[in-house]
Amino acid sequence: MSNEHLNAADELSKLKYLNITADETSEDRLSPTRLRVGTSKTDDIYRQKRQTKHIMSKNEVFLNPKYFDNEDYDPQTYLNDILHDATEEEFVSLYNKLLRIHMGVRKNLEKNFYKNLNEYVFISSEVNNLSQELGRYKSLLGVLEENIERLSLVELSQHPSDENLKRSMRRLETVIDGCNEEFWKSPNRSLITKQGRWTLINPRNQRVRLIANLYLFNDCILLTSSHSLDKEKKIKEQTLYQWNLIDSTISPIETTEQVDDDAISNLDKDTNLSYVTVMCNKNVFVLGNSNLEERDFFIRQTRQYQAQQLLEHTQKRVDDTQLKLELEHFIKEEQANLSSYTSFQLLCKTIDSPLLLQSYAFKREILQDLFEQFNQLDNFISLRRYSDAIHILNLLRNRLQRERIQQLLSDFLMDKLEYKTEELKELFLHQIGFPGIGVTQGKQLVKYLRSIGFENDARKEFFKSREKQLKQKYYNVQWEKDISNLVTTSSFIVFRYMAHITRLYTQMFEIKKPDSLYRNWLYCQVENLVFFIENQYKGYPRDKSYAEAISKITTYTTELKNMKLDISPILQRLL
Repeated sequence: MSNEHLNAADELSKLKYLNITADETSEDRLSPTRLRVGTSKTDDIYRQKRQTKHIMSKNEVFLNPKYFDNEDYDPQTYLNDILHDATEEEFVSLYNKLLRIHMGVRKNLEKNFYKNLNEYVFISSEVNNLSQELGRYKSLLGVLEENIERLSLVELSQHPSDENLKRSMRRLETVIDGCNEEFWKSPNRSLITKQGRWTLINPRNQRVRLIANLYLFNDCILLTSSHSLDKEKKIKEQTLYQWNLIDSTISPIETTEQVDDDAISNLDKDTNLSYVTVMCNKNVFVLGNSNLEERDFFIRQTRQYQAQQLLEHTQKRVDDTQLKLELEHFIKEEQANLSSYTSFQLLCKTIDSPLLLQSYAFKREILQDLFEQFNQLDNFISLRRYSDAIHILNLLRNRLQRERIQQLLSDFLMDKLEYKTEELKELFLHQIGFPGIGVTQGKQLVKYLRSIGFENDARKEFFKSREKQLKQKYYNVQWEKDISNLVTTSSFIVFRYMAHITRLYTQMFEIKKPDSLYRNWLYCQVENLVFFIENQYKGYPRDKSYAEAISKITTYTTELKNMKLDISPILQRLL
């Protein structure tokens, strides 16, 4: 075979090798020995290996990974440098080497991706756990710092509700003199800090007045003498000053230029003392402490509880204003009806009293419920739901007798209840006095009045209204020229109406026969009739017509006699 044919075959093989895919990385498949056609295959293989080894050693510098990490690396320049005089074998060898490097790097990247992903998930969980541990550690450090500060500086009291605090307050009461009993019995007062070895300075002459102790409570500061309790001599610490936290201002003195007061500004600072000023009620007090940390801690604690007291005081003022508005609304809505009551006048005068507002706040829910029931009572009365109104009335009376409410509020509510009861009673009595009332309605009204304790008033109103109706009936009889006709007509009307009243009375009050009260009332009405007849015949002779009239009147009493109401003895006066 000629050399031209061999060169053509070599060029064709070279094009085929350039189109090989990335996965065909086998050294046998890409081996350049396939380009050659020789008499001995073994010789060609050895020869090609020697050439490849020479080419790899020649291009060793170009295949070093550090070469690609160079900042000045440029792919085009790289190919120009390595391939400008490369032979076919060198080109193929370099291609195979770069392809193997590429595949190796690709596999490593895939492995590293999954490995890094797993490590990222693991590290994320560990970081989350670590953040939680750090949070707990930080919290513990805060508690530890606070406990160390308290242990090293002062002894703090227990919670106010703790029995230890009560015992501590009782011990202080035996140690400190000069405070009244109410100071120690205050349920909300608790000891926060006690510090000794404070120096009370006279700012005028810069002299030490005495050594004192400071007691910080949650609402005030006590400055006492430093005398310890001597059981034999019974010497107690004397209270020198008591400062209210809300009215006090405590400030450190770092430099004399901080204070405007001339006497304090002229104070020579002792290098062994750290000073503070306490301003209360326009008075200035200077105190010194040899321990700077103790002084600063006391100031921090004082300001903390002072801010708390100011917040509570502000909230209390807001609450008191709200309570006052509520109480005014509940009280003065009945001003038109209860203004003449003593309890109403006293309550209006003392509505700003802290004791009254405190009592109202303590029983606020109960009082609001009571006032709501009073509103329901008014609604039931206006809607004429009298059964519900009486039920609410009885509930209110029982609750007011059972609940322990401040005396002034209790008196006001009782007066209000009595007013509502009186209002309901007058309403029922007015209906009983109506001339056209039916038996069923009258019976129900009597039951209402009986349930609220006014049955006797119902009887009195019944008698009063019927007596008035009787007089109207026989006084309004048309005047007759014949007196006997006038008398007999009036008597007939009176006795017939008396019989009707008797039946109505027994049915309304649910009795079988007229009782003694009704009998006395009826006899009184008959006597009024007799007096009326006697006046009509006054000055006239009692002749035959008079006798006939009296005889006729006697027959009109038959219906009353059937009801076992004998009025004959009274009529005998006319004979």
